[in-house]
Amino acid sequence: MGTAGSVAYLFTKRGEITFEDVSLEDKIMDVALEAGAEDIEVGEDEILVITTPETFGDVQDALTAAGLKSDNAEVVMSPSTKALISDVDQAKLIVKMIDMFEDLDDVQNVYTNVEFTDEVLAELDA
Repeated sequence: MGTAGSVAYLFTKRGEITFEDVSLEDKIMDVALEAGAEDIEVGEDEILVITTPETFGDVQDALTAAGLKSDNAEVVMSPSTKALISDVDQAKLIVKMIDMFEDLDDVQNVYTNVEFTDEVLAELDA
């Protein structure tokens, strides 16, 4: 069993602020970058503003002051690389293990570098 933080090198601490209203892309981009955001990822159904932990509060405050309400905002441990899981049985075991970790009283957050294929996600949701 590893010690606390023994896999921390696989993750990067960063701020993530998400918006589901992609029509506000230009305004979000202008305000976030001016406030010190590191990057902005625009997807089909969301905009993700990425910050350092140190600038997270400033960027979030600037976005709020500009009338932009985020759908989620938190400092997270983001995986440096992801492990793609395409086997349903393996995925079920991983989900069970994550659930067990989350049930422990001393555990505050569980972060993972696992990414499931669409087929596996469909099977898990069934």
